[in-house]
Amino acid sequence: MLRRRRHEVLTSLPPLQLVELPLELESADASNVIQEFSIRCMHGSWEGVATAWERTGLCKARAAREVLKDKLSICTDAGQAAVIFVRHHRVRASVERCLAHDLPGVRVASMTGD
Repeated sequence: MLRRRRHEVLTSLPPLQLVELPLELESADASNVIQEFSIRCMHGSWEGVATAWERTGLCKARAAREVLKDKLSICTDAGQAAVIFVRHHRVRASVERCLAHDLPGVRVASMTGD
């Protein structure tokens, strides 16, 4: 496999900026996720959720809604692009639903082709 760095592909790209924002998760975030995805809780685990990472990602997607809305609004107003990386399909779907509802002018391009 050939790996090319972003500056080798398109020299006009600005430097990569990684931003880490701490999010506070509330029990309501978990409750909303359980309801939204019809997840059954059995003996402390979530049936149908593969890993604790996916469970956390689903809860974070809901908690990050306002942050995403603010940051992406700034990007779209400035005519800039933004990239959001997500690991799990359901987390991506949750983020896409939030964006479609809160920022209908934002175009979402998926790397998976669906």
